[in-house]
Amino acid sequence: CREAIEATRFSTYEENIRGCEIRESIASNIVVMGNLEQLIQVFVNLIKNAYEAMAGQKERQIEIQGDIDPKNPKMARIDFIDNGPGIPPDILPKIWAQGFTTKARKGDSIGASGQGQGLFVSKHMIESIHKGTITAESTIGKGTTFIIRLPLADVQEGQS
Repeated sequence: CREAIEATRFSTYEENIRGCEIRESIASNIVVMGNLEQLIQVFVNLIKNAYEAMAGQKERQIEIQGDIDPKNPKMARIDFIDNGPGIPPDILPKIWAQGFTTKARKGDSIGASGQGQGLFVSKHMIESIHKGTITAESTIGKGTTFIIRLPLADVQEGQS
């Protein structure tokens, strides 16, 4: 998560992400097995989406919380919480569709903002590659929470 926060700060330099408070609270006992670059890509996408959704807001906050999932002790739960405008209920189910976007298209190059690929690819990486889940909950006027659940690594004490 820390690498994703720094990568986001670097990649959004022109957009001045410094105007957004990002807090991170990850339990120290959380270890997941996965592709580091892909997980960073997913985390950066969620941070950038939250940041962009809060454009024009006076106070912009993103909180990243991680711990063992209280519903399943074999899974980690990582929440990305923003205090943005929220996603309307009629739009929320559509956000995972390839090509769906609410943003203005900022170019045709791969990875350009507004192409409707970020959440589609993030869902594929989390669910198909990492065998986890990603969901979203949102309240208009209060913000959105993206919830990632990933299998915990089978790490046993005493092994090297």
